[in-house]
Amino acid sequence: TINPGVRLSIEAGVIVKFSGGRNLTVNGILNAVGSATERILFTSIKDDSIGGDANGDGSASSPQPGDWGRITFGDSSVDGQTFLRYAEVRYGSSAVYIDSASPTIADTHIVRNAGFGLLLRNQSSPIVERNWILDNTGGGIHLSGTSAGRIADNRLWGNDGYAIYMDASCFPLFSGNEAYYNDVNGVRVSGTIGFNQTWQANLPYVIDGGLTINNGPALTIQPGTIIKF
Repeated sequence: TINPGVRLSIEAGVIVKFSGGRNLTVNGILNAVGSATERILFTSIKDDSIGGDANGDGSASSPQPGDWGRITFGDSSVDGQTFLRYAEVRYGSSAVYIDSASPTIADTHIVRNAGFGLLLRNQSSPIVERNWILDNTGGGIHLSGTSAGRIADNRLWGNDGYAIYMDASCFPLFSGNEAYYNDVNGVRVSGTIGFNQTWQANLPYVIDGGLTINNGPALTIQPGTIIKF
């Protein structure tokens, strides 16, 4: 755990391995910024493909989605100073978990995790841009609890379930995202819209389980937007 008022800086090329159920919880500042040629890697202790055989068992174990917990950004984390850039996060469990926080997640590979690659809840509003979110077992990105933020220029490929899954209280700004080879290449929406919202022309919106617009609020749908039922 990074406590409030404390900063952890991780340099390019650093490898961080986790054993079963272990997490990194950010309540202060995480400055994890690698580079295009030297990513910071967060992975399972069973992952011998990089950083060697950390658990010393030779070939007896191999990494799997869900081997470890997650990186959690909490409410007291310092949004404007907290960055996960040019990293790779693999074999965790909904491995990038943003709870009432708004960090920047950019230029990062989020791959082969159990559950969703990236999960936003409780009025989170991060910047999520230029990431590759691949082969996660629950889906690409999950939003709930009036979460928003900028979700732009991400590549969502090969995830089980939806590329993006959100309830109708959420209102992110989508642009430039691409979705291929997911079970559903779109943005799942269900529930009740209780305040004014705008849907952008990017990935198709897929109405799953019904959608209600309450009396009073307006849903504005931009030209070119695709909605599927």
